Amino acid sequence: MMYVCMNQVGYETHLAESDDLLNWKMLGTIMSFRKEGWDAWQADGGVALCDPVWGGSSALQQYDGKYWLSYIGGALQGYETDPLAIGMAWTQAPTQVQEWTRIPENPVLSREQPDVRDFEKGTLYKSQIIWDKKETLGYPFVMYYNARSGPKRIGMAVSKDMVHWKRFGKDPVVAEAKGICGDPQLVRMGDLWVMFYFGAYWGPTICDTFAVSKDLVHWTKWTGPKLVEPTDKPWDKNAAHKPWLLKHDGVVYHFYCACGDKGRVIALATSKPFPPQKLVKAVPPGFVDQVKVDEDDVWEPKGEKTGTGAGPEGRCYRHALPGGWFSYALDVRADQPNRLVCTYWGGDSGRTFDILVDGRKLISQTMPADHPGQFFDVTYDVPVDLICGKKSVRVEFRSVAGSVAGGLYGCAVR
Repeated sequence: MMYVCMNQVGYETHLAESDDLLNWKMLGTIMSFRKEGWDAWQADGGVALCDPVWGGSSALQQYDGKYWLSYIGGALQGYETDPLAIGMAWTQAPTQVQEWTRIPENPVLSREQPDVRDFEKGTLYKSQIIWDKKETLGYPFVMYYNARSGPKRIGMAVSKDMVHWKRFGKDPVVAEAKGICGDPQLVRMGDLWVMFYFGAYWGPTICDTFAVSKDLVHWTKWTGPKLVEPTDKPWDKNAAHKPWLLKHDGVVYHFYCACGDKGRVIALATSKPFPPQKLVKAVPPGFVDQVKVDEDDVWEPKGEKTGTGAGPEGRCYRHALPGGWFSYALDVRADQPNRLVCTYWGGDSGRTFDILVDGRKLISQTMPADHPGQFFDVTYDVPVDLICGKKSVRVEFRSVAGSVAGGLYGCAVR
């Protein structure tokens, strides 16, 4: 799986792998911050040239001996800070954790180009590229992307070589009078093309829906029930959007971005019910307990203004924004000294937060600046009086004086 993480700076693109499409392991970063140029602080990638046949292989196809992606790039930090433009990158090893090569012709589409259309003069967003081997439009490669000057709408571009792109048509092909139509994904079902996309602020919810076409240009929007919508579950109560669907062994897997009390997370809906995937603790020898942040539900996380994300090397972290906190339930050895071992990233230097054990302050931690570009561990001695007669305690990380608490990449008791 190629997925995108928005941290406190901007978008980066990562890989994860799975044996069953249900349980996933983060692998690492493949599109990271360049820190200079037009795409210095934004690198939001989406894989291109997948086999589009519904129920087919979903395999990546090579063109010119390369595997391709398109991405949103931007020079400014923050959440989708204007202007954003579209670039291309390639690799010869798409399952390996290594940087993809960005082409020198980037950006291939931007608002500064002379042929920019009225609906995209604000900024450009997520794109997907299909390989239409019939060349229905006279070109083999067709890109769909959402853009904005007012409402966000989906438009088209075409190419003969994946490098040089020409806008197709003067108007968007999927649009609403207000709000957002965005993040298209295309598949082929018989003689129909189906575009999955999300809608926001023109209906009652932020949700995923679809449209169909026979010619790739004229689209009929579905008006029935949405594919996924927010539920009463706290982790997707605000939004269920940004679709990627595939059919495998007769089951439809619908991956989407859910928004709720865990921030932005990747969620899954399926056409067939599966037993709940129960996470279990796997504590290494020599440890009493050890939190895996990417599976941290086992340790009963609580908090306010907290969320998880993917950091360097694809490792997952949890943090709390200023004024927030988070905590975990950890097993301890009763009536004897324990050591709390926390893993941090050197790039988070200067942050200050308190660490508490069952509500009592253990220490104030200010992140040091002597581990640039490295993960490092800090060990804290936990006095016996904080754990006397207990089998488990709640370890809390609390923001101090407007600072971020964490990021915490691991937490263990020894």
